[in-house]
Parts: sequence; structure tokens; C-alpha cells
Amino acid sequence: MKVNYYFLLFLLVVPAKLYCRNFPVISVDSIRNNFIQQVQLFPQEKIYIQNDKPGYVSGEIIWFKVYLTDAVVH
Repeated sequence: MKVNYYFLLFLLVVPAKLYCRNFPVISVDSIRNNFIQQVQLFPQEKIYIQNDKPGYVSGEIIWFKVYLTDAVVH
């Protein structure tokens, strides 16, 4: 029975090791450059709405503020 476990372990580990050899090492600079490029190509904004009560009754005046911010730096 131990032979079967070693064989299964061999079948799982060896292909994983061979598959991982083909990937390049990712540096922090490349991640930073990709993030900056993404932000420049597809700028994003966020909208925040703030009101004065959690609920309203029919006929009440609704007071609210709306904030539009840049998604990267808020």
C-alpha cells in the first residue's frame, strides 16, 4: 500500500515542479509599472452618498451630499 502513496506523490510533485520552471520571476518594479499603466489606461472613480437619516417617511425632505473621488488616492 505504501508503494501506491509514493507513486501518487511522485505523479503530483514532479509535473508541478516541471511546470513551475517555465514562469519568470516577477519583480516589485514590474508589478508597480503594470499598476501605473493600468491606472493611466483605465482611470476609475468612486461615488459616495451621505444622507442625514437611515430612513425617510413620505413627504420628508431628503438631505444628502455626494462625493466623487479618484479611486487610487481617494
